[in-house]
Amino acid sequence: MDKIKFLKNYDLLNILIITYLLSYIAGPAIINIYLTIISIYCLFYFYQNKEKLIFLQKDKSFIFFSIFILYIFLKDIFLYKFNPELLSFVRVYIIFSFICFYSLNKNVKIDIKYKYIVLILLIFNIDSIFQYIFKFNLVGFQIFNHNRLTSFFDNEPIVGSFIMKLFFPLLTLYIYKIKKDLLTFVVLLFSIVVILISGERMPFLQLIFGIFIFTLFSLKFSKKIILFFTTCIFLIISIFIISPSAFDRYKDTFNGINSLYNDIKEEKNLESQIISKHGVYDYYQNFNSAIILWKKNYLFGNGYRYYKNNCNKELETSDIWGCSTHPHNIYLEILSDYGLIGLSIYLIFLYKLLVNFLKSDNKKYYGIFLTILVTSVPFVTSPSIFSSHYGSIYFFYFFLLRYYTVLK
Repeated sequence: MDKIKFLKNYDLLNILIITYLLSYIAGPAIINIYLTIISIYCLFYFYQNKEKLIFLQKDKSFIFFSIFILYIFLKDIFLYKFNPELLSFVRVYIIFSFICFYSLNKNVKIDIKYKYIVLILLIFNIDSIFQYIFKFNLVGFQIFNHNRLTSFFDNEPIVGSFIMKLFFPLLTLYIYKIKKDLLTFVVLLFSIVVILISGERMPFLQLIFGIFIFTLFSLKFSKKIILFFTTCIFLIISIFIISPSAFDRYKDTFNGINSLYNDIKEEKNLESQIISKHGVYDYYQNFNSAIILWKKNYLFGNGYRYYKNNCNKELETSDIWGCSTHPHNIYLEILSDYGLIGLSIYLIFLYKLLVNFLKSDNKKYYGIFLTILVTSVPFVTSPSIFSSHYGSIYFFYFFLLRYYTVLK
């Protein structure tokens, strides 16, 4: 009976993970419904086990995430402008709290069935390469803007980012757990190819950064590690030689950054340069507009999703331009909306979460740690982590990392 119960739990965990990923792929509406259902279940679970909730005080990451949520609520209440969108983000907090509570009460950690990840990546790799060649994918979705792959995300060119987020968990499972699996090896290599040709520059840079960090963790280089990384280097160089356009995109990014630096140094009017210059200028102006809004209230910020809802209105009479739905940087958005206090609390939460996992020394799940690390470093561009769609995949790895962390 114990074996049957464990098998059911094993299947249930993996079904939940795959269903979560499929819901994200299906779009904002589906993942929103899925998150709502899970968070409601978590609340019922808390109610049924309310006498054990005191155990949560042992978890520092939970405590600081709770302080962060409380800070956002109190700030909006004191400002008399409560934003109902905050309730959407609360679902993330409820699910994270549930995982903290469950992990504190359950010593046995059920492994991820890596073959599900292999299958998802295999399908996306085949579909993306097909779309790259024929300009439409297997279900008829057109390529975006002539050179950006979308795969099953329809008109959203985020397939490179999605594959990158699955790449690292599968990589460490392959290195530390799977003994011999040619299919997994091939899928990992083709994932690199798709990230390169997807037209998304940041996921590739995050990939390189993550691989570099992984080599620092891998103090003992096995034959498998050496073979994989040698093949990766050869593959990347080969792609750049075979497809000069792929290399040109990254060269173009470097030239754009260099041009922006020179224009700022020479104090040129950047707005007049936008038509002839690189898209890097847009990101710079997004960053700049967030900093200007942050200056309205350095310490406490302006309130939940203030940048999204008020940037255009606040800056319409100034010479500043570049507002969007978010500043394209996690930390600038937190500064703009929640100030130095909010950012400090969030950084402590992130630090506690990552350090506690490293103390667990669970090498085969370092890939989850790497995914959070490369998507959370200060210099990367990013959608808003407080939006329902991107936030669902961003915090998904927080959920997994906390689940595979054993507090000591």
